[in-house]
Amino acid sequence: MQTIRVLVFVVSLLLPGFVAALLLTKSVPKSLILALPISSALAYSLGNYSDLLGIPFSSQWLIGECLLLCVGAILIVRNQVTLRVDVNRMSILVCLLIAVCSGKFLYDWHAAAGSFTQLLPNHDAMYHSYAIRNILNSNSNTVANALKLFPEGAGTAANFYPLGIHSILALGISLSGISINLAMNIATIGFGLCLFPVSMVLWVRCLQPKRHALLMAAVPSVFLVATVFPLSPLSWGGMPTIIAMSIAPAIASVIVDLISSRSMSTRLAISLSLVGMFSIHATELITVGVLIVVACASRGELKWIGEWIRKKEPLWVAGISVILLMPIVAAARGGASERSLDYQPVLDLTQTMGQYVLFAFSGFTLPVATGLCVVGMIVASRYQATILSWAVLLIGVLCGLAVRFPSNALLNTFTKPWYGQVLRLDYNVVYFAIPLISVGLVYIVETISTYKPIGLKPLRIALAVLAAAVVLIPSIKQSAFATEKLEESWYNGLIPVNQNSVAAFAWMKNHMNEDEYVMTDADGVDGSTWMYALANVRPLMYGALTDDSRDQWRSLKIEILYSIGKLSNYAKSTEWLRTHNVRYFYFDERTNAIAPTHTVTLDALRSEKNLREVLHIQNAHVFEFIHAPES
Repeated sequence: MQTIRVLVFVVSLLLPGFVAALLLTKSVPKSLILALPISSALAYSLGNYSDLLGIPFSSQWLIGECLLLCVGAILIVRNQVTLRVDVNRMSILVCLLIAVCSGKFLYDWHAAAGSFTQLLPNHDAMYHSYAIRNILNSNSNTVANALKLFPEGAGTAANFYPLGIHSILALGISLSGISINLAMNIATIGFGLCLFPVSMVLWVRCLQPKRHALLMAAVPSVFLVATVFPLSPLSWGGMPTIIAMSIAPAIASVIVDLISSRSMSTRLAISLSLVGMFSIHATELITVGVLIVVACASRGELKWIGEWIRKKEPLWVAGISVILLMPIVAAARGGASERSLDYQPVLDLTQTMGQYVLFAFSGFTLPVATGLCVVGMIVASRYQATILSWAVLLIGVLCGLAVRFPSNALLNTFTKPWYGQVLRLDYNVVYFAIPLISVGLVYIVETISTYKPIGLKPLRIALAVLAAAVVLIPSIKQSAFATEKLEESWYNGLIPVNQNSVAAFAWMKNHMNEDEYVMTDADGVDGSTWMYALANVRPLMYGALTDDSRDQWRSLKIEILYSIGKLSNYAKSTEWLRTHNVRYFYFDERTNAIAPTHTVTLDALRSEKNLREVLHIQNAHVFEFIHAPES
């Protein structure tokens, strides 16, 4: 039954985007690539429009959308679909390599986590799950509802946040009945990690159409999936970042193929793809734009972009995008941003250079990756692909600036789209490093296989393959082992919510009314926000951004936290707790790795006269407020 639910969930996520892309591109391969971002764009934009019309954003909404799209596809597309795919032995080898390595990765993940239904690691995943639960409870994906804070009246966490992936996950959950954490794992592992090598192969094919380059692209791409990327953002729960980064190069490669057309259907396909990327993670829209320019420049076809601009096609795309995003733009009220600037320089030289090349690889992996990348840069510079080398060098210079001069105007300017965090900018080097490593691998293999002093051609080819294996296999083995240990440490140590926590959440759900709240320590300290996603128990939430109303609510919560142990001396605080139906205080001894320090201690909670401990399951503690009756 669970397998059927998962299949229903996956189909519900991809079907709308696939059918819409099929209507617009008449190509099955392109439709498969564009399915996820277009599904996200449709749910994000049309969901906000349906809210204006008073139509609930629910499973019925999704079914209606799919039916309309399928009827349109039957009536319009009919026999016009292109099914042709360039299938050859090299493509089959690439697919097999990706399938085997992705399967191995999924097996390692399951072994480390214990179950695919385990929570995503760490901090940001809590807030993404919180938004998904709000969408499910309110049947609306507007920011005002999805980022609603508790108690009622505390406002919203922000005026804008891209909620496309949250929207389609909520629809899929509503239709299939799977849990929020399982849905987030499927999206992150399946659409993020497993699609990443496919996306990178398409990207390298866009840059280097040689057949050998495809196979050589698959090797480092799968290498990363089996090792670090996109596992690094997974450690802090960066679900939208992982998904957006994993599909960005594939989306860019399809758009490069589409920009030569001037049809309205092509304009719609491009617009929906870009809106979809924006709705999943706004910063990656910039990445897609950069990759499109890089692809055209590497292929010597920058004139395509010039021609596209000269024919005013960007105006069409911008106009369609503005129409799709009108309710979101209106709700943002002009000055809102996704997130305030959070400048975090990377100060460790070894860590910086490791991420600069291939995400902090260590041991044998780093010099191999570095060497292949340098070979690729030298070889590529002899041809038209020098822009790849310059991109890698530019990111390297920025990382070097972060080490030597951690605060400077140039670095602040370049890292603004990535929240001012050099680490997030480092992630983007993968799009340039893998093509260069592929070029380096192709050069080494072709050099050995054509080396004249060695006689028989089969012998030369065998030696070339052996040389590639000697270079790569020890590095892959070492990194795979390190990654398995990394996953295990995340699920054993870095997730603050364990089965005791979940049992405590369920207990509170069974003992409290729907209009009652649970107070916790500062948001994110002990993972307690997951109680809302897992048990539909509402914690007090105040968001990361400030305005007058939210600041007032937050100040009250902080005052109460610091008053624990002597609350009876603060009549205003106890009255606020009573009038706002705060029933329990949840405390977990396990803390989040990003925010590891509790504001309030367990001893203070136990000494508080207005609290009594009603549940204790090892690390999880539930205290009930003893409210004085109204006079």
